[in-house]
Amino acid sequence: MRSLSLLALSLSLYLPHALAEPIDKHLLERALVKRKGAVSYDANCNEAPPSNSGYKPPEFPTKKSVLEKAYSNTVELATGAADIAQDSKAFSHYFGGDKTEDQYKHFKAMMSGVKEDTDQYFSIQFECSGTGDDCKNTKDRSPNLRRVAVTDASEGGPNDQKIIQICPSFWTSRQTRFLLYDSAKGDSPGVPYRDKSSSGWCDKDKDGVSKQKADFFNNAGHSLLHELTHLDSLAKQAGLQAPGGNGEDANRHGTDDAQDGKELLGARAHLKAYKQDNEITSPDYNAESYAAAATEAYFMKLCDFKEIAPKEDEAATETTTPPSPPIPTKTGSPPPPPAYATGTCCFHLTETETCATDDKNLYGHVKLLDNNKDVIGETESELGLPMNDNEPYRFGSKLKHELVITGEHQNDYVQFNINGLDWKSTEPKNGANCDVG
Repeated sequence: MRSLSLLALSLSLYLPHALAEPIDKHLLERALVKRKGAVSYDANCNEAPPSNSGYKPPEFPTKKSVLEKAYSNTVELATGAADIAQDSKAFSHYFGGDKTEDQYKHFKAMMSGVKEDTDQYFSIQFECSGTGDDCKNTKDRSPNLRRVAVTDASEGGPNDQKIIQICPSFWTSRQTRFLLYDSAKGDSPGVPYRDKSSSGWCDKDKDGVSKQKADFFNNAGHSLLHELTHLDSLAKQAGLQAPGGNGEDANRHGTDDAQDGKELLGARAHLKAYKQDNEITSPDYNAESYAAAATEAYFMKLCDFKEIAPKEDEAATETTTPPSPPIPTKTGSPPPPPAYATGTCCFHLTETETCATDDKNLYGHVKLLDNNKDVIGETESELGLPMNDNEPYRFGSKLKHELVITGEHQNDYVQFNINGLDWKSTEPKNGANCDVG
């Protein structure tokens, strides 16, 4: 174990959800039955989650036990969202613009196809052996980013079993680290749960708006709901149209990963872009729009939020697209202050090397302080999260951008990158420097 004290600035990286790409596998046909019969798991799901995961025995002795709980959360999200009003913030944050009525019909039908006590319009098998090329990103994404799942989105009927590969990142990614609120877990339950206190899911301001920004509310059920919308038979039942033509996707109805940004904030940014140019993919054909709306609806009800921050008039400064330069005016309110003291921020990194192989034995625990030395971000687990070359640690905090941390075995240094500024623990650069001890 070693300890590093570091100075920093600010990056905008994200771990995208699975892209909808066909998987070349033999698919089995069987009679469609109720929910439990339409979901199965391959033998690899009987293995234990990795030791660095927040999913631990006795509650989660196997990967299957985690996925069963996460899938039940998916159903819970869809059930709560199936009846939301069209003017709800949970809907209008992610859908709107041209043909809003059609988008609303598609959203309600999609949620109704997944919610409790309904016949399913799909049959799936979770495979827990996703370690190959399917779990890597394509050339249009950063090669260092990893998917959490990959769904077979090829054409097929409700009885055609489709595969959802669960990738290694699923067990440690920030977007799948937590499950929905469980009253049986009591107060301060720890990963993978949060209670509904102000120190858990439900911190809000005097206006009833969440104090935590949108991507704080990522959860494993959210990710699986995102994946389900890629399924051809479910999307067809929801009323989505195939593109037609002569391409390999001509008859496929499932959603795409159309947005550029990360999770909820990326879906909001996509809607904003669509309102400006309705020639781009409509939100009802973007997978994350569905999952984001269902997630916001759930937490609005759980926590009695009026909406999840940032509010619509603030959202432009929270997306991965840089805002346009402000136009000087003589009137208007000043912009809201940042959620931290500006100036020089610093963080302390504790690096731990385990007895695992070199490709997965480095872990990092980070504590980030603002200019007033107030904590504005800290790793929740004592050991920390992986910071290896094949899976860097993307540390999120109250800063706008993530700090990307990569441990190196050669020459024993750590690489850092935040908003395009990169440096090493052994080499100061542009004001960023480290004390190693």
